[in-house]
Amino acid sequence: MKTKKPSLFLILYLSVVALGAILLVAGGFLMKSWLSAFEASESIYPAKAVYDTYFSSGNYSDALKEAGLTAGEFEDGSALEEILKKTVDGKNVTFYSAQIGEDGARYNVVLTDPEAEADESGVIPSQKLATIHLDRKDEPMAFGFRGYEVSRLEMFLEPTESVTVTLPASSTLLINGKKADESYKLGESEHKYNAFLKTGVTGITLATYHVEGLYLPPEIRCVDSEGKEHTVTQNEDGTFSAEINYSEDLKNKMGERILTGMKEYAKWMQADCEIDSVIPYFDTSSQFYKNTAANPWIYAWGEHHSYEFQNEVVEDFYAYDENHFSCHVSFDQVLHRWGRQDFVDRLDMIVFVRKVGGNFKIYDRIVQ
Repeated sequence: MKTKKPSLFLILYLSVVALGAILLVAGGFLMKSWLSAFEASESIYPAKAVYDTYFSSGNYSDALKEAGLTAGEFEDGSALEEILKKTVDGKNVTFYSAQIGEDGARYNVVLTDPEAEADESGVIPSQKLATIHLDRKDEPMAFGFRGYEVSRLEMFLEPTESVTVTLPASSTLLINGKKADESYKLGESEHKYNAFLKTGVTGITLATYHVEGLYLPPEIRCVDSEGKEHTVTQNEDGTFSAEINYSEDLKNKMGERILTGMKEYAKWMQADCEIDSVIPYFDTSSQFYKNTAANPWIYAWGEHHSYEFQNEVVEDFYAYDENHFSCHVSFDQVLHRWGRQDFVDRLDMIVFVRKVGGNFKIYDRIVQ
C-alpha cells in the first residue's frame, strides 16, 4: 500500500508551531531570568540582610564592630553593648527606605515604643538607631543591571554622660579604674582651712576634674598618695567630692589633749574655771587666746549649780606638717540649774593646733 506524504502546508505549519513553542519556552526562561536579575538588583535585599544579621537577631556586639563605633578612654565595648541593649529594650525595631537613587540608597533602623500614641499627623514617634548605607555596584549584573552593595553601617549612640570631681590635688582620680590625667583638670583651689594656717605652712590644695564623652555613669574612685581610698560623695548639684583622709594615729596621740583643752575653754566661758586651766592648752600669743582671756564669761548663761559634758566627739585630724594640724571637736555642755530646765550649750568647731615650746597648743578655730 502506498504511504501518503504529509502536505507541504502541514509540514510548514507544524514547524512554525514547534518553533513558536520553543521560542515561547525560551522567552519564558529569559523573562524569568530577567525578572530574577532585576529583583536581585533592588536595594532592599542587601539592606535587609544587614538588618537581619545585626538587629532583628539582637547581634549588637557585631553591629557595633561593623559600625566601627568605639568607646572613649575610660570605657570599653561592654559599655557600648550595655547602653545599646538598654536603648533597644522594650522597643519595636524596624527599618525602612529613607532614600533610593542612582548613586546609592539609605535605610534607617528605628525604635518605636509599643505603647506610644500617634501624633496629630498619625505618625508614631521613633528614634533612629542606625542607617544602612548602600552604593551602586561598579560591575553590572546580568542584563546590565547595576545592583547595590553595603558601603557602611552607621550607628547613632551618643555618649551623654559626664562627671565633675573635686579631690585633693595630691590624690589620684580613677574613672572606671583608669587614671584621669592632667588634661582633664579644670583647675585648682585652696581649701577653706588654709586661711587659718601660718605663712610657710602648706595647706590643702583641691583639684577639680571634668570627664565627658561617657556612655554610662562611671565608677569613681579617689586614692591618696599612700594608696588609701577617699570617701566620695555626690553633691546637690550633681558633682562629686572626695572627702579628706584623716589620720587615726594623730587622733590617738592628740585627741584626748585637744578635747580636754576645748572643754576647759568651754568651762571658762561659763565661769566654771580660772584662766589658768586654759593656758596649758592654748598658744597664748594667738588672737584666739587673747580674745578668750579678754572676754571672760562672755557666753555664760547665768547661774547653774553644776554641769556635765555629753556627746563628746574629737575627729578629723589632718597634719599639714609635723608642727601643725587641725581637727574637729564637738560636745554638749549641759548646765544644771535649780528649779529650771537644763541649758545645753553646744560647741562645734574646727580647731587649729601648732607646736609651741615642744607642746601642741590651740591657736585658732572655725565655728561650725
